Amino acid sequence: MRIKWIFFLLIALTAGISKAQEAEDFDALERELILYAYEMHNDTSAQNRLSAAKEAARLLAEILIKKGSYKHLFTELKGISILEPADKKFKIFSWEVFENKDTYRQFGIIQTANEKVFVLEDKSESIKMAEQARLKNDNWYGALYYHIQPFTTGINNETQYLLLGRDSYSFFERRKVVDILYFDFSGKPKFGNNILQVKDVNGQMRNVCRYFLQYSAAVSVILRYDQNMDMIVFDHLILGSPIGKDAPPSNVPDGSFNGLKLLKGKWGFVNMVFEYDPNNVLENAQNPEMIMSQGNKKRDGNKDIFGKDKNASKNKQIKVNQP
Repeated sequence: MRIKWIFFLLIALTAGISKAQEAEDFDALERELILYAYEMHNDTSAQNRLSAAKEAARLLAEILIKKGSYKHLFTELKGISILEPADKKFKIFSWEVFENKDTYRQFGIIQTANEKVFVLEDKSESIKMAEQARLKNDNWYGALYYHIQPFTTGINNETQYLLLGRDSYSFFERRKVVDILYFDFSGKPKFGNNILQVKDVNGQMRNVCRYFLQYSAAVSVILRYDQNMDMIVFDHLILGSPIGKDAPPSNVPDGSFNGLKLLKGKWGFVNMVFEYDPNNVLENAQNPEMIMSQGNKKRDGNKDIFGKDKNASKNKQIKVNQP
């Protein structure tokens, strides 16, 4: 009997040492990843920044395929956005790198809870009709994601995920994007679903797979999920004047807000969530530094994202167009 107890004790000790070594390995790999992340955002050479970004993608994928890696929290890592939905079925890592004044590169990786890894390949420059495109991980419209929101579709009560992201896009213009992520029957990620209802420049309603807000680099634009109102809220944009020599006319906020609200598994358009308020025109937008540092600005718990009283938001009657 004593021999058996010694045997089990040795097994327990060995397992404990193995787990400690595994944790140390992840910490060491994270420290290496931190160096690449710093270089890809701070090196003065575009070639070095891109090289570091690619090495970061390689190393992160190498880390994420290791057993037990899903539980590693990457608490010290800055420069890469890490989002996990409330159901904890996967994590999505994303980051963007400045190449030159007109070019930004996006990188991303999805890791499922059972530690399957899917590298996201940014093909945004070659994707035609991006609003209507259904995409895969090897044909991804790249974005730096800052919010993820699970929702249930009207078909088979399937869970899909709303993604809000930013694309620095070009010198004169920025983009924010609403995208939809889901997993097919084989567990592979897919992007885009024709269940977003938006209003085009002619005032006509149409359904799209993803939605873009393209706006002047000189202004800030809101695209956020308001938990209290249970809807997406975003700036209503109008065409503004060029911001400089050789710049095209660009969209700017007019101080009012539209929205998207889930109705029967689809996201219906909401006109004029809030009416014109000049104090909201330059509301702080999430910039890449804020997103990738994982820093969330704290605000008054009784106020919504616009600084308005939450109870007033709750009592407001929202008219949702049928998707």
